[in-house]
Amino acid sequence: MRNKAPPISETHEHLVIATYFKKIGLGGVAVACHIRNERTGHAQRIMASRMGILKGMPDWLIIDGGRAGFLELK
Repeated sequence: MRNKAPPISETHEHLVIATYFKKIGLGGVAVACHIRNERTGHAQRIMASRMGILKGMPDWLIIDGGRAGFLELK
């Protein structure tokens, strides 16, 4: 009987990406920022709205030398 692999959460994947950026660096003057916009439940949606978090924003923003890149995980 094969053991099923546990489902991979989006939060886990964000941690993998953050660790990767810290390990290899981004080079130049690049900066990466994770925009935590996942919301589960009514209370979290209200709090996110109060903090100005907008629906439809990408998960990551990467800025380097006047250029911007966006990364969205699904």
